[in-house]
Amino acid sequence: SVPTDPDDPLWEKAESNWFPMMGQVSFEERLFTPSVTDITVKSLYNEKEIGFKLIWDDRSKSKASPTDAKIQTYTDQVAIQFPEKLQPGGVKKPYFILGDEKLGVNLWNWRSEDDRVFETNANGILNGEQEQGETDLSGKGQFTNGQYRVVIKRPLQTSDKEKDIQFEVGEFYPIAFFAMDGTNGEIATKRSITPWYFLFMEPEVPKSVYIFPPAVILIVFGVEYLLVRTLKKNKKTVWKPKISLLRK
Repeated sequence: SVPTDPDDPLWEKAESNWFPMMGQVSFEERLFTPSVTDITVKSLYNEKEIGFKLIWDDRSKSKASPTDAKIQTYTDQVAIQFPEKLQPGGVKKPYFILGDEKLGVNLWNWRSEDDRVFETNANGILNGEQEQGETDLSGKGQFTNGQYRVVIKRPLQTSDKEKDIQFEVGEFYPIAFFAMDGTNGEIATKRSITPWYFLFMEPEVPKSVYIFPPAVILIVFGVEYLLVRTLKKNKKTVWKPKISLLRK
């Protein structure tokens, strides 16, 4: 199975892939000075489940402050975003910041204070997120020497076909990432974000091949591309044509 332990040796065989992040500035409350500016992602899948290892730097492990504190702090969080459903043709996507009223998103979340994974859905950032009562997610996070390492995994298919993204080998899936540094006052709309990329799991190869690296194609379109290009225009490594999943 896909390991939930961030220190499992199998994760060392998965390719590391770096993504720039920027503060959410399109909606109130805006984040002009994000502390999380990039995230590294690894991924593994097999015939039953898929998992992601997320790695990012944070100066401290944040805790939520009392409600009457002069300076409010919150727990650190990270999330992976997918559309709730693939649209016909695979091109049309929800808005990349928590979807829109017509097209919702499915988020896989982890928070630091209780090392908890939970699942939410959203139809637009101003409408907030709705947490699911039950989830098929599992995961684990660690904080060491100013760095988080978090694993979140889920079965490829679930019973909730309306709210959970369902995975099939050979399809393209939009994927995006969010992060929040609680010490920096980041919560709700104040978060670091990425644009949409695309996840692609290649069909199985003949059994004579022991291990193969299916491709995850990362494509940025239109305004989303320009936003990240402006942010990191001097870092050519952003535009890797693909990252790899390791089929076990």
